[in-house]
Amino acid sequence: MSESIFWPRAGLGNVMGSSGGIRVQWRSEFESGHPVIDAQHRALWSLANELADRVELGRPRTEIDPLVAEILEEIEAHFATEEDALQRAGYNGTAKHADLHQDLLSEARDLVSSTRDGGEPSYFCDFLVFGLIVGHILGEDRKYFGRLNG
Repeated sequence: MSESIFWPRAGLGNVMGSSGGIRVQWRSEFESGHPVIDAQHRALWSLANELADRVELGRPRTEIDPLVAEILEEIEAHFATEEDALQRAGYNGTAKHADLHQDLLSEARDLVSSTRDGGEPSYFCDFLVFGLIVGHILGEDRKYFGRLNG
């Protein structure tokens, strides 16, 4: 699995050049300084890319739906790990960050449910790329970078 994300059906039209897609590659500046959290972030990156590849290639739902369920489980586990690490570090924004996680989980669960009911999996891909990775990991999570010890 690649550590870059390319999702051409991002719901934003022609973004960042040809193919109408966006590419976000993992870079060292995305690391929080906590090895477990960083490994989970990279794993979520790779799983999102894997899902995008399967959807883009038109793979059957029998190959997409189990991956969607796996990704949801990984998100839930990651958020629990992150909240525990923030609490242990005495991070003042832990409660607010946990609330953001709950909002993201609610959205993720709704999208997974919709996908299971036959909905378009590209919406879940959009959420992973723009809601979870770009919006949360590269946005909100950066507020605690450097404050955690592995």
